[in-house]
Amino acid sequence: MTKRHPLQTRHEALQMQLELDDMKTCMRRFTLEEIEQADDMECGFCLSCGFMSGPAGPDARQYRCEHCGAHKVYGAMEVALMGLTE
Repeated sequence: MTKRHPLQTRHEALQMQLELDDMKTCMRRFTLEEIEQADDMECGFCLSCGFMSGPAGPDARQYRCEHCGAHKVYGAMEVALMGLTE
Protein backbone atom coordinates (compact mmCIF):
# COMPACT_ATOMS: atom_id res chain seq x y z
CA MET A 1 0.00 0.00 0.00
CA THR A 2 1.42 3.36 -1.00
CA LYS A 3 1.30 6.23 1.41
CA ARG A 4 -0.27 9.41 0.07
CA HIS A 5 1.34 12.77 0.55
CA PRO A 6 -0.70 15.01 2.91
CA LEU A 7 -0.79 17.83 0.35
CA GLN A 8 -2.21 15.48 -2.28
CA THR A 9 -4.97 14.41 0.10
CA ARG A 10 -5.69 18.06 0.99
CA HIS A 11 -5.79 19.00 -2.69
CA GLU A 12 -8.30 16.23 -3.39
CA ALA A 13 -10.46 17.36 -0.45
CA LEU A 14 -10.43 20.97 -1.68
CA GLN A 15 -11.27 19.83 -5.21
CA MET A 16 -14.22 17.81 -3.91
CA GLN A 17 -15.44 20.81 -1.88
CA LEU A 18 -15.29 23.04 -4.97
CA GLU A 19 -17.36 20.53 -6.92
CA LEU A 20 -19.92 20.30 -4.12
CA ASP A 21 -20.12 24.11 -3.99
CA ASP A 22 -20.67 24.22 -7.76
CA MET A 23 -23.44 21.67 -7.44
CA LYS A 24 -25.14 23.58 -4.60
CA THR A 25 -25.01 26.95 -6.34
CA CYS A 26 -26.32 25.70 -9.68
CA MET A 27 -29.84 27.06 -10.08
CA ARG A 28 -30.44 25.38 -13.42
CA ARG A 29 -31.61 21.83 -13.95
CA PHE A 30 -31.14 20.07 -17.26
CA THR A 31 -33.53 17.75 -19.07
CA LEU A 32 -32.42 14.26 -20.04
CA GLU A 33 -32.85 15.32 -23.66
CA GLU A 34 -30.42 18.23 -23.15
CA ILE A 35 -27.93 15.93 -21.45
CA GLU A 36 -28.15 13.35 -24.25
CA GLN A 37 -27.74 16.06 -26.89
CA ALA A 38 -24.72 17.55 -25.10
CA ASP A 39 -23.18 14.08 -24.73
CA ASP A 40 -23.67 13.37 -28.46
CA MET A 41 -22.01 16.71 -29.29
CA GLU A 42 -19.20 16.13 -26.74
CA CYS A 43 -20.24 19.24 -24.81
CA GLY A 44 -20.94 20.02 -21.19
CA PHE A 45 -22.86 22.60 -19.22
CA CYS A 46 -21.70 25.61 -17.26
CA LEU A 47 -23.18 25.45 -13.79
CA SER A 48 -22.77 29.20 -13.48
CA CYS A 49 -24.68 30.44 -16.55
CA GLY A 50 -26.27 27.26 -17.98
CA PHE A 51 -24.53 27.63 -21.36
CA MET A 52 -23.75 24.45 -23.31
CA SER A 53 -20.00 24.61 -23.80
CA GLY A 54 -17.64 22.40 -25.69
CA PRO A 55 -15.67 20.47 -26.33
CA ALA A 56 -15.99 18.80 -22.96
CA GLY A 57 -15.81 15.06 -22.45
CA PRO A 58 -18.51 13.28 -20.46
CA ASP A 59 -16.31 13.32 -17.33
CA ALA A 60 -15.17 16.95 -17.65
CA ARG A 61 -14.98 18.94 -14.42
CA GLN A 62 -14.41 22.64 -13.89
CA TYR A 63 -13.56 23.51 -17.49
CA ARG A 64 -13.63 27.18 -18.46
CA CYS A 65 -16.94 28.40 -19.90
CA GLU A 66 -16.56 30.11 -23.26
CA HIS A 67 -19.65 32.22 -22.50
CA CYS A 68 -19.12 33.58 -18.97
CA GLY A 69 -15.50 32.59 -18.24
CA ALA A 70 -16.28 30.67 -15.03
CA HIS A 71 -14.49 27.39 -14.45
CA LYS A 72 -17.76 25.56 -13.89
CA VAL A 73 -18.28 23.51 -17.06
CA TYR A 74 -19.03 19.87 -16.32
CA GLY A 75 -19.46 17.09 -18.85
CA ALA A 76 -22.96 15.90 -19.67
CA MET A 77 -22.62 12.64 -17.74
CA GLU A 78 -21.11 14.43 -14.74
CA VAL A 79 -24.15 16.73 -14.69
CA ALA A 80 -26.42 13.67 -14.73
CA LEU A 81 -24.44 11.96 -11.95
CA MET A 82 -24.62 15.14 -9.86
CA GLY A 83 -28.41 14.89 -10.02
CA LEU A 84 -28.88 18.21 -11.80
CA THR A 85 -31.74 16.88 -13.91
CA GLU A 86 -35.38 17.87 -14.15
